[in-house]
Amino acid sequence: NITLTDGDITVASGHGINFAATSDASGMTSELLDDYEEGTWTPTYAGANSNPTVSFTSQIARYTKVGRLVSVWGYLRVNSTSGGDGALSIHGLPFTSANTNYIASTVGYANAWVSNATPTRLLVKTNSNQLNMYRQNTSDPRAGMENVVVSSMANGCEIYFASVYYE
Repeated sequence: NITLTDGDITVASGHGINFAATSDASGMTSELLDDYEEGTWTPTYAGANSNPTVSFTSQIARYTKVGRLVSVWGYLRVNSTSGGDGALSIHGLPFTSANTNYIASTVGYANAWVSNATPTRLLVKTNSNQLNMYRQNTSDPRAGMENVVVSSMANGCEIYFASVYYE
């Protein structure tokens, strides 16, 4: 047993808390908790062909990283926007995502986007620092999702979002 009445425990770089005494699942690859971090990050909008010029009323985002698992949330409210072209995405994730499958993310709330163009889904792109934005196909809802494009943004549009992905 260790009792610490004041101060912190500092673990040398490359080391961590080893949980080797616990039972192992068949797919286990590590039992070492070697990282924890929390902080803020600055999300921005980008277009696949060219980036829009965006003035933000609010641009707030936070993250927590435990081991390789990164949790992010953010809120963006556009004051004004102009230019740009192509599929719209949110850039600036605090850590590059693993080169695995796309990771589904959530839109908690979106408001004041161009009619029938409100983002409803986000995907963390593999091996990147971006969230791709999608909306329900309005001409044929059975067709699934389609990209939200830069011209879908309107002055005053806002979005709350969250994601969990692997670094």
